Formats: sequence, C-alpha cells, structure tokens
Amino acid sequence: MSFVSREKEFLKFSSILENLISIIENIEISIIESDVNRTYKMLNDIRYEIEVSLENLIELLHPFLLFIVGSGNYGKSTLINALIEDNLIKTKDLPNTWKLDLFCKSNNEKIEIIYNDKTVVSMSLEEGVDLINKEEDKFRKSRKKIFNILREHKLNKNLSIKDLKRLKLSLEEQYQYISDIVEVKYYFNKNGILNDFIIVDTPGLNQILSKSMVSSIKDYYIKSDGIIWIIDAQNIISKKSNDLISDINKLNKLYNSRKNMILVVNKMDVIESSDKVNVHKVKAKVKEIYSDIFDDIVFISAKNAVNGILNNDTVLLNKSNISILRSSINRHFKETSQENQIKSKHKNLMLMSQKIMKIIEEYKREVYKDISIYNNSNFHLNENINIHKKYIIDLLYDIKNKPYYKLIDIKEIETRLNDIEEICKKELNRLYENNYKSYSGKKNIEIEKIDFHISFTKNKNIIIDYNALKELNNVKEKSKDKVLDYMRSKSFKRVSSDDLDIKNQIYGKLNTLIDECICDVEANFELIKNKVELVKYNTFKEKYLSKEYINSHIAELEIIYNIVKNLR
Repeated sequence: MSFVSREKEFLKFSSILENLISIIENIEISIIESDVNRTYKMLNDIRYEIEVSLENLIELLHPFLLFIVGSGNYGKSTLINALIEDNLIKTKDLPNTWKLDLFCKSNNEKIEIIYNDKTVVSMSLEEGVDLINKEEDKFRKSRKKIFNILREHKLNKNLSIKDLKRLKLSLEEQYQYISDIVEVKYYFNKNGILNDFIIVDTPGLNQILSKSMVSSIKDYYIKSDGIIWIIDAQNIISKKSNDLISDINKLNKLYNSRKNMILVVNKMDVIESSDKVNVHKVKAKVKEIYSDIFDDIVFISAKNAVNGILNNDTVLLNKSNISILRSSINRHFKETSQENQIKSKHKNLMLMSQKIMKIIEEYKREVYKDISIYNNSNFHLNENINIHKKYIIDLLYDIKNKPYYKLIDIKEIETRLNDIEEICKKELNRLYENNYKSYSGKKNIEIEKIDFHISFTKNKNIIIDYNALKELNNVKEKSKDKVLDYMRSKSFKRVSSDDLDIKNQIYGKLNTLIDECICDVEANFELIKNKVELVKYNTFKEKYLSKEYINSHIAELEIIYNIVKNLR
C-alpha cells in the first residue's frame, strides 16, 4: 500500500461519517434537547461513536513513529542526519541521556520544549538549540564533577572495581544533573523520511532517568510503528550487547507485543578501514547473535552517508548502505504499518457499525412499543369516557321514569338535577385526573386544572316551566282565560285551552332541559378527551418527537442504519 491509499481511505470514510452527522443534525431540529428525551439521547450516543471514529481516522493522515534506541555513543545523531538527508542535528561528544528528541515535518520550523510538568514552550530553532546547549553544559559539568571525584578515589583510596562501580552509581544519583526538560520536538521543513515518519531519539536505556522521562519513553514505545536498534560494529560482543537483548525481551514482555525491529550496525567504515576480513567476521557474528530477534539487520556507515549527502558523493553514499536501510524501513515499517493501520481502521469502523446498529435497533423497538401503546390508548380512552358518559346520561334520562317527573314536581326535579350535577362533576374530575396522570407518564405531576361548565339547575327551561306550572296548579282558583293569557304573554308557540296540552308543553320544556344537560355532559367529556390526548401527544413529543414526524424519523434512522451496515 502507499501513503496515498491512507489518504484515500481517510477521505472515503470521513465523508461517510460526516454525512451521518449531517443526517443526525437534521433529525435534531425536530426534537426537544433534554436529558429525558429518548431520541436526543439515542442521537447523542450515535454521534459519540461517529466522532470517536472520525478522531481515530485522522491517524491515517499522521506520520508513523520511528523509534531509535541505542546505548552509548553509537552515532544515533549521525544516523538521524543520514535518514533526514541533512546535517541538521548536532552530533554530541556525549550521548543523549536526559531527554527524548522528536524530529517532525512542518512548514514552520521551530522547537517545542516539553517539561516534566507537561508545560509546552514553543520557540525558534536558534533559541531552542541555545537553551538545550545550556542544559547540556550543566549536564557535562555534573559529569565532570563525578569523573573528578571518581578519579580522586581511584588514585588515593585504592578501591576495588566493584567498589568504584558502586561509588559511581552513588555519585550519579547525588550529582548528575537531570533537567526538567523531558522532551524536545524539532520541526524541520524537510521532505523525505519526515513525510512518513516522526523520528524518536531516546536516551540510553541504562541511564538514570526521571519518572516523567521513563513514562514518556514508554508512551512512545507503545505507539511506535517501527524500532531501530543501533549498535557499534566495534563492540558487537560486549556486556552492552547482552544488555540490548535483555532490554528487548523486557520491553516485549512488558507490553505483551513484538514490535517490528531493524538492527542497524553502525561504524562499518571503521571495520572496513582496519581489515577487510573483519567485515565478514563482524557480519557473521551479528547474524549469529541477532538474526532471530530482528526483522532485518543492516550494516551501515552513518558518517559516510552524511558526508556523501553533504558533498553530493554518490560513491560514498552507495558505500554507506543508507539506501539499503531506507528500503528496509519502507518494507518493514512503512508498508507493514500502513497495511496494519488501514486494517485497524476498518476493524474500528466495523465495531462502530455494530454499536450504532444495536443502538438503533433497541431504540426502534422502544419506539414501536410506545406507538402501539399510544394507539391502543385511544381506544381505551374512548371506552373509558363512553362508560362514564353513559352513566351520567342514563341518570338524566331516568328522570323521565320518576313520579316527580310525571307530577311535574319542579322542586324535586331541580333537586335531582342538582344531585346528578354533583355526580357528573366528580366523575369528570376523577376521569380527567386519572387519565392525565396515566398518560403523562409522571407520578408527581401538577395537573392542569379544567373548569367544567356543568349547571343543570340554572337552565332557562326549568325556570320558565316552573312559572307555567304555578299557573297550571292554580287553575281551579283562577279562570282558564287568565292562564291562557299568561301562556300567551310568555310567547308559547302553541296555546291550548286544554290542561293536558299545557302539561305537554311543560314536558316538552323538561325534555329540552334534559337534552341540553346531555349536550353539556357530552361537551365536557369531549373536553376531557381533547385535554388528555394533548397530554399524550406532548408526553410522546417530550420523550421522542412530534408524532406526525415519526414515520419520516424512522426512515432517516433506516438511512443511518443501512450506511453503517455497509461499513461492516
């Protein structure tokens, strides 16, 4: 695979994920943003998974981490200069023992200093190098002090080698300067290997390091995409060689993984200049010791490589074998890491897909269940209302079957109407409160009050009929003509001289009274129905979204579902 393929993979998948976020934002327009809104929570859960994946995908645009490890003065700075193809890094008399150096690509050349308290200070390359030189000067002075004390003890105290080693460690712990700088990032406007890798130069593993430094090294080691272990061709068989193998085994065991590793045997120019036969012996011995540990072994002269680059000497460059090392880095680190990284991103997208599909499936089951409850509740609400309404209406109709109705006992009728009125109010309030609480889905909710307009005894018909009845009851004491005159004065449509006809007119008024009371009852029960349905609607909207949008909402979720399903 190539670097372009990583970029293409990023563009392809990031555009899909950004499209998903656009769909989510479109859905969010029609919902209430609150902790109790199930739709809002579901969309937040999906958005979180997408954003995590987007952040994860950005790594496809980042350079890989190339970790360089070596003990002692093995020429790491020279090797890095050779890989960068310039003499950008100052070579040191003493090895880097106190900080982590990172070399990165940037159009803006600068240095970032990271301290052990995580403070980051950015400055120009010149300012940064000057600061680092001052820190290194403090380090040199501390080393010189340790050396002088050791020399004095060696000359005057007649100490054994073992005692001198013990003393050296003690002096290092006591006097060796440890800077509070733990990491330095160099940003160079340089193409080549820095396009694909951030080079991490570590202190020697056998040095005295601060806890922050050790933590930083471990973090980069875990994240590294390839490791170059550098050794000196002049010292392949030494205690440090054994320490190197021990360090590798410890790190692999510690992180339960084996990193891709290349062994670079540096300073082959020194071996070649002394004896050609030694070159074959060195190579044979190195392969014997390390071939089972490393993915590749490359023999180079970093010094010849840098000189060849600076002097444009192709012969010296070819002799240095730096091109062989670059090819090995591409083959074992870049190509392998790109393939593994893309596979890893595909796997992460698949996991994201599964999570989002599960979120949507669980949400849809919940929505469909609540829609079913919502629709069934319409039937139950109507049934409940009809039962209570029929009970009140039957009470009103039953008045006609009572003796006081036949006798036109208005006082008794009025008393009965008053009783039914109270019963009706209680039934209406109980029905309203129970359904309001039930369909709101909240136990401790303040119920919106309703002023039920129930006033059977104030109906105009009962007043008129009462006056007419007085005339009818006094018909024996008054002349029939006076009664008829009274009826005419009250604008009755049809006036009869017959007592029965007057009664029928009064019954007609009473029947109208009952019919109008029934209309009042039906209107108030309809009011309850409308109020409770509004509560149901708002409760559903508060939990999900407006019910009229539910079909389009589910359709949008299906689009999300199918998009992420295709990512598997």
